Amino acid sequence: MAADPRPVIGGTVNISRTAAAVLLAAASLLAPVPAHAAPTLAPSPVVTPTPSPIPTPSPIEVKWTSIGASLGRLGSKVGTEVSGLTNGGSMQRYDHGSIYYTKATGAHVIEGSIGAKWIAAGAQKSFLGYPTNDIRSGLKNGGSAQSFVTGTIAASPATGVHTARGGIGQKWIAAGSQNGVLGYPITDEIPEVNGGEFRRGDVYQKYQGGSIYWDPVRQARIIRGAIGSLWASQGAGLGKLGYPIGDEIGGQPRGGVVQQFQKGSQTPEIYWSPATGAHYVLGGIQHAWGIPYIFDKIGYPITNEIGGLKNGGVYQLFQFKNGAIYYSPGSGGWPVLGAIRGAWAATGAERGRLGYPTSVEFLSFGVTVQNFQNGSISYTPTHGTSVNIWL
Repeated sequence: MAADPRPVIGGTVNISRTAAAVLLAAASLLAPVPAHAAPTLAPSPVVTPTPSPIPTPSPIEVKWTSIGASLGRLGSKVGTEVSGLTNGGSMQRYDHGSIYYTKATGAHVIEGSIGAKWIAAGAQKSFLGYPTNDIRSGLKNGGSAQSFVTGTIAASPATGVHTARGGIGQKWIAAGSQNGVLGYPITDEIPEVNGGEFRRGDVYQKYQGGSIYWDPVRQARIIRGAIGSLWASQGAGLGKLGYPIGDEIGGQPRGGVVQQFQKGSQTPEIYWSPATGAHYVLGGIQHAWGIPYIFDKIGYPITNEIGGLKNGGVYQLFQFKNGAIYYSPGSGGWPVLGAIRGAWAATGAERGRLGYPTSVEFLSFGVTVQNFQNGSISYTPTHGTSVNIWL
């Protein structure tokens, strides 16, 4: 029996498989179509660029930056940094100076009148070598200075710009440099005439308060003050006193100071004391003054040697007891003092009948006696002096 195609209300309607398929297809066509989803892509790798290496600034660049770079006292660069200098050095010029560098000395500024002095001397190729510090300003009396490998350049308004180097420079620094007794240099090194005492290349340098002399044997010695002035007045190293052997020596009796010199085989001396000033002793007079107890009796010299006496004689006056020392080639040097000297002067001294002294005073049976070329003079406190002429 064929199925009834009419719908049955409240019952089940049997639909053929073909009709159901048609209905399902129609329903799918009428259903809303979902949006098409975009395909999921794998994330792209992030590429980080490799930074360019930052160049390490040179020691010169660091130094320049530390003092203000182009806004500092040196101003802007002039040209590029120059390397390959002496001892592996390098340098950079600026508007108002330069900076020089070596591994051994560091980077230091060259500028102003001191820098000009160094460059004129040959810069790093000179006897001074590279700078070892910057200029030190604000020194004594408005001065400034800069140190180099083998010396110093010092400047002040009163003295100008001068180099102190080698043994002389070291001696100056040891004496307190510009703060010491010598003050600032007023010349550069000066070669001694004919090379000095033994033609060894001696040199000297003048300072505000004296001079420093140098030779290869005795090295550097200071001569200054009243002793230095007297020495210079006698012809300095070429005069009768010769060259200083060492520095002055203090601690002498009565606040005295002495400095020794060398002239051939002789060693002249200049003595200074507050009471007597500076005077030299040399030769036969110096020998006689060195006799034990003589200094205690007559003290320091109050004149230099005075010549023009009979038979080439000379004499020198001393501090105490009307003391003097007389010397002639024929008699040697001997002190004469006190009452005996007065009696001898009354006879005409060396030009009188007694001639020059030939001994020191000595005691004979309680009488003080001194011998002369042609006689003697005796003295006692009770009877005074007595002149004895030998026939």
